[in-house]
Amino acid sequence: MAEATPDYQAELNALDSAQTAARIYRRSGVRINVMGDSRRIFEAVVRPTANGQGDVDAERARIQKEIERGEKMLANEKFIANAAPEVVEGERLKLEQFKAELDALGD
Repeated sequence: MAEATPDYQAELNALDSAQTAARIYRRSGVRINVMGDSRRIFEAVVRPTANGQGDVDAERARIQKEIERGEKMLANEKFIANAAPEVVEGERLKLEQFKAELDALGD
């Protein structure tokens, strides 16, 4: 997540939540519960038309596989030693994003 001055931290958090909701919705049709400014941003940008009742269990399973793949890759010392630093950082960022999406989907 980007750093913001304290005056804008709430807006940045709302934007991050809306982006997570948008990624999940666009990929799977699952609509997660976002409130306040996050909901307003999500609805203004995504303009959801489906009922948001996509296959939550399938999406959770898909994200869990991505997390396992990323953790395995980042635990591989050869990958860390031989990959370009920006590739390793990209994998770390993807792993962080997938973990945030799994949290957003809840249990």
